[in-house]
Amino acid sequence: MNRIATFPSFGAVLMSQVVIATFEDGFFKPDEPPALDPKARVRLIVEPLETSEEDETRRARLEELDRQWNDPARLTGVQDLDELLDEISFISSEPRPTRDELHDRY
Repeated sequence: MNRIATFPSFGAVLMSQVVIATFEDGFFKPDEPPALDPKARVRLIVEPLETSEEDETRRARLEELDRQWNDPARLTGVQDLDELLDEISFISSEPRPTRDELHDRY
């Protein structure tokens, strides 16, 4: 991924690139050659990437959560709860309890 920013008043063009690389034998080895001049100095910000095993574990967990979320038994339970809440009246004609009645202060 390349990003280019132009600052005409300064006559400067700044370009940033996202380069995927492997750290091996003390060196970063890019998967693809970056668009740089030979001997260009760069600033590296290193963000470790997940391994494919971690990706598979996360993908499997997300699939399991999706399966659980869309489980017909869970959906039926949610529908039953909605119907029950529709039947219950939460409005009372009784006076509201006082603070002292709500909190045992003895």
